[in-house]
Amino acid sequence: MNTKIKQTLKLLLVVTLLVSLTGAAQVANVYICTGRYAKVYHSNKNCKGLDNCKGEVKLVSLETAKQQGKRACKLCYKK
Repeated sequence: MNTKIKQTLKLLLVVTLLVSLTGAAQVANVYICTGRYAKVYHSNKNCKGLDNCKGEVKLVSLETAKQQGKRACKLCYKK
């Protein structure tokens, strides 16, 4: 194989790896209560903090929950 073909194959391999790695990024999802006074997001839909939810419990992206002004649940996200 000549040098030009080897370089092209190496470049193709690198591009393929980069595309597959960037496509593998996962979106973090959390649970929120849609009730009027709900202010937190949860990592677990069975969290006790959701027991008094006056609305619907929904699965949303972490980004969406933060955009809605929600903070992390102190029960789900203990330090």
